[in-house]
This record gives sequence, structure tokens and C-alpha cells, in this order.
Amino acid sequence: MKISSETEKHIITEALIEKQNQLISIINNTEDVIVSIDKDLRIVEFNAVLTKLVKHGYGIEVKRGDPILQFIEISTRERLKEIYVKVFTGERVFDLAEYKVSSGGSLFYESSYSPIFAENGEVIGVTSFSKNVTTRVQNEQKLKKAYEEKETLLSEIHHRIKNNLAIISSVLQLQEMNTKNAEAIQCLRDSRMRIKSAALLHEMLYQNDSLDRVSVKKYLSEMFDDINNSIGNKEHKLNFTGEDASLLIHNAIPAGLLFNEIFTNSIKHGFKNITRGEIDITIKNKGNHTQFEITENGDSFPDEIDVENLHSTGLTLIKNFTEQLKGSIQLFKTPKTKYILTVDLT
Repeated sequence: MKISSETEKHIITEALIEKQNQLISIINNTEDVIVSIDKDLRIVEFNAVLTKLVKHGYGIEVKRGDPILQFIEISTRERLKEIYVKVFTGERVFDLAEYKVSSGGSLFYESSYSPIFAENGEVIGVTSFSKNVTTRVQNEQKLKKAYEEKETLLSEIHHRIKNNLAIISSVLQLQEMNTKNAEAIQCLRDSRMRIKSAALLHEMLYQNDSLDRVSVKKYLSEMFDDINNSIGNKEHKLNFTGEDASLLIHNAIPAGLLFNEIFTNSIKHGFKNITRGEIDITIKNKGNHTQFEITENGDSFPDEIDVENLHSTGLTLIKNFTEQLKGSIQLFKTPKTKYILTVDLT
């Protein structure tokens, strides 16, 4: 049976109406604000979400032909105009904006603005899809605030630890001043330098942008100057070549104490008979390990010193701290004193 053209046209019309109703239902059931405007910034089409927002915020019904900017808080209008200018040139724009509401709070919307093209390619309007991301933004703000408070607390902790270590160092210095025995004085002085190297680390951590790591070169440079000014007071220098490395908070103390012993040994013994001693450190990062080649230009170690069979406190500490850092150390006594130190700083 042949269908008449009128019947066929009616069927097609009914199908189109059904599709249109389905599309309108989908648009109105979304949680996003959907609105299109013309070149005069007047509303052409919109969904039910915009209707609810305007009704809630302004107590009026939104209508086709209404200027879109009348529903935008004054301080935000210029920003939105700038976005529309870009879109009318054919650009697609993504934006996150804060909108003040009459209750005094704020809503945050993540929006995409797309041009509407005529058949000749001219941009004749803008369609925007805006998602309410207020909950997400507020949660991010809370996390950021909590993180900042944690950073402040950690900074304060490092500051207090540094001050406490400084007090302990002062007590040892007082004991040193009231001690007659030369060997005891030296032991107290060495202990003070070890404490000072730990205090320096905490000072750098609370002054740093990062509260959990410090630059090896910066830390060792300041430590060397402190030791030299305290026990050497001569024109000794520390030189670096190669890469830099980071000391993380969990391995910085043993690493700092390890280098404190190396520098102290060099200044006290290697540079004992010279006024311009130099220590050259070459740093190489190799996967999870960092290698330090440390060479000094002072007097060589005595032949009887055996790094594998140690008796001095300084060399014993050097070996122990190296093991704590899951590393290894080699000591070469000629022609210059040289350490090759490989440690895990991760």
C-alpha cells in the first residue's frame, strides 16, 4: 500500500518533533547552564537551569531577547565581554570564573564558549556550556589552606629545632671555656661543630622554598665556611664541579655529619701546615646514587691510617654515616688525599 506524500510528510514531522522533544529534555535535565546569544549579546536559546538560576537570583523570568549581561554581576561583566570578543573572532574559550550571589556568597562556574557559524562562515552567535564547580573549588581552597598551614607549621618546627640545637651548642661552649684539659676542649669543640652542622640544615630548611630538601652545594658551602671560621680561620676554599644534588630531610642529617667529619679532618690535619688549603668536590648523579670525588691539596694521610681498620673518632664516624646512607667510601692517601664517596640520597 502506497503512502501519500501528505502522510509521509506528517510522519517525518512527528519524528522530528519527537527528536526535538528528546533533545530539549536532555538539555533541560543536565546540571550545566546552556545558553546561546546573538551578536548583540541577547539570549537566543537557554535551558531550564538558567531559568532556575535567574529566578533564584533576580526573582524574574528569563526570556529570549534579554541582554545576557543583565544577569551577570557588575564586576564580572567586563571579563565576560572580553571573552565574547574573542569568540566572535572564531576562537573557542575555556574559563573558570567566580560569580557573586545576592546572599553574599560565591558560585564558581567552569565554562566553554564556542562560536556559532552561519553557512557563509560568519560568526553569528555564541553558545556557552557552564558547569557549577563550586564544591570542587571550595574543596581545593580548603586543601590549599591546609597545605599552607602545614608548611607554616613545618617551618616553625625547623626554626625551633635550630634554636634548641643552638642552645645545646652554647652550653657545650660554656663547658669548653671552663675546661682546662686540652683533649676535653677539643672533644667539646668537635661536638659543637657536629651540632652546628645539624642546626644549619634546619635553618636552611625553614628558609627554603622547599621544606623537605636542600641543595648539596649550598649546604656544604655554608658548612665548610662555618667549620673553617671556627677551627681554621684561614684562607681555605671549597670548590665544586659537576652536578648539584638534593639532600632530602630523611638523609640530610647523616650526610651533613659525614661531610662535617671530612671537612673537619681536612682543616685540622690536612691543612695544618698551610694557609690556603683547597678541597675540590666533583658531584656525579648515577641513578639512585650520588658520587662525590673529594680531593684536598694538604698533607697526605699518614701511611699507618687504614680506612678499613679505623681508630680515630672522625674516620669511624665517616664510615658509619656512609653505611647509614647505603653507600661506600674509598680513601686514597697519595699523591693527594682523596675520598670517593658513593651514597644513596633518594
